[in-house]
Amino acid sequence: MKKFIFLFIFLLFVINSYSLTVLSVADYKDLIKRQNTKVIVLFWASYCPFCKKEIKNLSKNIAIFDKYKTKIILVSIDKRLEDALQSYKALNVEFPLYLASKDLIDHLNVRLVPITATYNKMGELIDIAPGYKTVDEILEMLED
Repeated sequence: MKKFIFLFIFLLFVINSYSLTVLSVADYKDLIKRQNTKVIVLFWASYCPFCKKEIKNLSKNIAIFDKYKTKIILVSIDKRLEDALQSYKALNVEFPLYLASKDLIDHLNVRLVPITATYNKMGELIDIAPGYKTVDEILEMLED
């Protein structure tokens, strides 16, 4: 019984030690503007294999984006925090992770994932496009 209680407390601690900020529309806009650099936002979900492929590709090519002084932010549309966190940990990447609120999903009309959005240094949207994107396609999106 003591082992069960210990395990329960341990799991509770681990789950609570990983918390995600749920982004409203205002929070999202503020987050982008506070970066003071170009930003790539990838809307993704734990159940999406193309999302995971794009995240791994971004991580593998981080030096290219660092060269262009571009930050990468992941925004999960998962309904369950646990799903997003578990998938994020399995990806083993170091991009900041946020959870999209329903109002943000509706505001940006996120109906499928992945969706890649690029922003300029002033926090203004440059481009937003659905579907898996290669590094070259994302770099092109940053130039528009």
